[in-house]
Amino acid sequence: MKNNREREHICISYKKKKLISFITKTILSLIFLTFCSGFTYSNNVQKVPEYIREIITTGNINLEDKITVDLKTKISQEEYENTIKDVENFLKENHIIFNNTSREEFSKECDKFIKDKKEHTIVDTILDLKVLASSLKQGHLGFGSGYFTEELPVDLILLKDGYYIKKCNKQYSNILGSKLLAINNIPIEEVEEKVSKYFLGENKNISRLFAIENIRIVDNLRRENIVSGNEITLKLEKNGKIFYKNVIPQNFRKWEFGKLDSKNTDFYFMNIAKIVNRMNNQNSVSIKPLDLINQTEKNFYSEIKNKDLIIYYNSCFDNAEFNIFDFSKEINKKLYESKPSTIVVDLRFNGGGSTYIYPSILKEMSLYQIKNPKTKIKVLISNNSYSATAPATMQTMRTMDNLEVIGSDSGFTIKNTTGSDSMFYIKSLKLYCNYGIRIFKQNYEMEDVFNHNYKNYDYEGDMLTPDFHAEQSFADYMIGNDPAMNYALRDEGDSSLFDKIKGFLYSKN
Repeated sequence: MKNNREREHICISYKKKKLISFITKTILSLIFLTFCSGFTYSNNVQKVPEYIREIITTGNINLEDKITVDLKTKISQEEYENTIKDVENFLKENHIIFNNTSREEFSKECDKFIKDKKEHTIVDTILDLKVLASSLKQGHLGFGSGYFTEELPVDLILLKDGYYIKKCNKQYSNILGSKLLAINNIPIEEVEEKVSKYFLGENKNISRLFAIENIRIVDNLRRENIVSGNEITLKLEKNGKIFYKNVIPQNFRKWEFGKLDSKNTDFYFMNIAKIVNRMNNQNSVSIKPLDLINQTEKNFYSEIKNKDLIIYYNSCFDNAEFNIFDFSKEINKKLYESKPSTIVVDLRFNGGGSTYIYPSILKEMSLYQIKNPKTKIKVLISNNSYSATAPATMQTMRTMDNLEVIGSDSGFTIKNTTGSDSMFYIKSLKLYCNYGIRIFKQNYEMEDVFNHNYKNYDYEGDMLTPDFHAEQSFADYMIGNDPAMNYALRDEGDSSLFDKIKGFLYSKN
């Protein structure tokens, strides 16, 4: 009996030791993982609560405790390095996808800036962060607009045949409508290439959309040694004549920030109204086209034109004024009353939003085509088509028959991507950055693609290509001519091969 009790005691002791050893090893492993594989960042970089992000994105902002910040204020090397490192670690830990640039490559880019010992200001640091964000090649990940100290006194528009001045200060009214050829004798194509490091986007098309804004920011131009001094020379073309105009940049060195009306945070936000309205004042003049091809101030609307139905889908958002339920009813009514032979879906001005809005429109079109199988579907896209416009376009291509894509190469990606569904804040810079925590799977191979048109996919360029390219020139823009819509609404006649042969034979008799 004694021996049995001793053996039992020994067995229990052994099990206890094993259990203690296991717990100890587990705790040590967790500690090791925490310190060795985790990322650390200071309180200077903080996640933005969802309700604050909602306030910012909707623009329903009540700013209190206003302060003025001089963006030329110097910061120490230590603060600069810590900020870069904090942002690096935050994104590596929280941003969900590094498909175009790996985490390792991103870290190397950050290290380059940290090792560059020089004088830093707030605006310098922000520009460096924008370059780092751009290196990830994602359109939804990036820092907010604004945060510059100088800007060209012009607004640009990018069309098929180049950059044109669509708005400018009154003192430069003679350059309105001119084509921009060069800045300080550097060709505009080279200027675009030099400042492209500040562009966001998965492909070249959406990046060029960001070029419009970034070419105007003189801070970018100075850093890339395109301009120096207080006067900038623009090389322009108007009415077939080339001429030069010296302009003085507008100064925005000091910006007003206000504390968001929240008891739980000390987040300060830039006065966005100042950014948006900086050229919308009595001191500016604009070109006046005869007609615009789309009423872009409307989220969505429709019209019947020569018995064809045109659906202008400009935004993947609905609200009290533009309600998707009411709009779907409107489409249903027009479909069955007008009985169109062609349905045009214009997505050229849709920058995205929610993916849950468009299916209501697609359902109405799909049910109508089932009952009217000869109905033609025309989808118009451009480099402005982005984000949630991708699933809208590709769902239409997957669902509908007799479909043709018209316009220009898409701004949206065809590979897996992320939305702009989260935000972090850098307290020292009063700067916000969007990042993603969800992946949107867009790969067509994941779904039944019986009706899908593979030739429209350009995987190397990460974009959707149209069946027929049609874009506005400046002349088209000014007279309200719409090549893409004209082609979509063309009278195609009888396109069946059998009927064409039959018609040919009969014509010979």
